[in-house]
Amino acid sequence: MLNTHPTDFNDEAMRVLASCKDEHLWRGRPLKKWVHSVGREPSVALQSLATDYPDRDQISKFCSNSTHDEIDLFLAICAWGGMKVNHAKFALAQEAALRDALRALRDQALDRREAYSIFKTARGNGLLPGVGPAYFTKLIFFVRPDLHGYIMDQWTARSINILTGQKIVKLGYENNVLDANADSDYEIFCKILESIALILGVCPEVAEMRLFSHGTRRPGVWRNYVKGWPSGNSTGQKTPVAQSQ
Repeated sequence: MLNTHPTDFNDEAMRVLASCKDEHLWRGRPLKKWVHSVGREPSVALQSLATDYPDRDQISKFCSNSTHDEIDLFLAICAWGGMKVNHAKFALAQEAALRDALRALRDQALDRREAYSIFKTARGNGLLPGVGPAYFTKLIFFVRPDLHGYIMDQWTARSINILTGQKIVKLGYENNVLDANADSDYEIFCKILESIALILGVCPEVAEMRLFSHGTRRPGVWRNYVKGWPSGNSTGQKTPVAQSQ
């Protein structure tokens, strides 16, 4: 049973979120092209994916195969997530540390706080450059779905801060999720997301997708709403943003 977090939510924000179904079947970078761009050759396992634009379900299925190499998991997830090429190159330059973290993540005795701590500790030791919380929570989400650890990127993090009126997730000036976030912060983030899912009457993964919404030229209703709030840690008054037509 999932643990929810008792929270008072911003009524207006919750009404907006409840009124839209912005979950979006995000597809990231073209897999093979992205893998080549970070200086790697797609493995046989990666080439076995049915499409070069794998969706969440396909990435989840790929990561559920315990025989797949740790680096292949990293490449598949980060291509899906649209990681910047330079960031991926920085991470792959420390391949041993990356493998160690992913092997530790596969330990069945972990809970989601401990999973988060694996990466936070490595980052604190100067390892895993380019793989901040927005990306290593993607690794947690896909490699260990049984942990119910959700993706904490700028859009889900900003959403949680707006909905609660609190600085639950520490963000930088440009809304990047900071390394200063502890495993306890991640646990609270996950529990609040699970509470939101109950209110919306959906599973936590769908709730997370709605918080992420979608952007590009025609952003979703929730994405537009989030953009109307100040950047960084502020949970102050929102400013008007034109709604997409």
